[in-house]
Amino acid sequence: MADVRLTGVTKSFGTTEVLKGIDLEIADGEFVVFVGPSGCGKSTLLRTIAGLEEQTGGDIAIGGRSVNDLSPSDRGIAMVFQSYALYPHMSVYENMAFGLKLAKADKAEIDRRVRGAAETLNITDYLDRKPKALSEPLSNLDAALRVRMRYEFASLHERLKTTMVYVTHDQVEAMTLADRIVVLNAGRIEQVGKPMELYERPRNLFVAEFIGSPKMNLLAAEIVSATAKGATVRTAAGETLKVAVDAARAKSGDTVTLGIRPEHLTTGGKGDAISADVVFVETLGHATYAYLTAGETPVTVLLPGDARPSAGEALTLRVPADQAHLFDADGLAFDRL
Repeated sequence: MADVRLTGVTKSFGTTEVLKGIDLEIADGEFVVFVGPSGCGKSTLLRTIAGLEEQTGGDIAIGGRSVNDLSPSDRGIAMVFQSYALYPHMSVYENMAFGLKLAKADKAEIDRRVRGAAETLNITDYLDRKPKALSEPLSNLDAALRVRMRYEFASLHERLKTTMVYVTHDQVEAMTLADRIVVLNAGRIEQVGKPMELYERPRNLFVAEFIGSPKMNLLAAEIVSATAKGATVRTAAGETLKVAVDAARAKSGDTVTLGIRPEHLTTGGKGDAISADVVFVETLGHATYAYLTAGETPVTVLLPGDARPSAGEALTLRVPADQAHLFDADGLAFDRL
């Protein structure tokens, strides 16, 4: 077990700067997940920590020791690649056993550990196959295995108590596995925090849109009144809504963006609301997703499974003041009360 500390880490490929001054501390035994859009630098950051890429600048320390000049094999870490990264001439069993053979483990120990891992992964029946024979037999199991693997990752982390860094595009994986999530964008860290911290209090518009699925609804608005105890805004359609944020730095007439998650909109009760027209409906049994437009702005709402709105129907959507978010013209969030 070891902590990981990155200080001012940069990485360039030629004239292209991929990592732009990364400062990050990962605690001993912590499970940290990197998320962000394609090309944001998350895989490069992981490879740089592992030593598979050499940073252009900054310092990487593992367990309190600088590893800038150490090879991957000397950093005391292991890495699992996104692609198979398997030896095509070896069987699944031989591929799994390869690292243990290099470590000079005895045959009985290798067999025990390979078969134990295979049982966990539900691939015992495929140990004698070559990698090229895996895609078809496993293609129908991908969805089920992905759910199973979330449980297995969490259980493995709990058993080993070791530091883990994981890269994913999957919102569910990030929210359910991580002690903390690191949101990356264009080679920079946008926000670091516990999953519910990022969900409830995103620092800016980028994080607000990226965390949560379906993503947060965003509506253009302007400030009507603003104080440290709350704000009143007016949407482009002229609807007036209260938002429970500290808006002391705003003034009447300021351009802002109102954010509300699909699961926080309701069609019943009293309070401030927006009007929107149903365009498309997804009925999933346990829930219903309605996709609407408020003027020209797309809006998504999560409804109970028995809800049956129809295309073209106008819905009045309540916006709870204490669930709404507000962002200034630069995309920075106002603190929620």
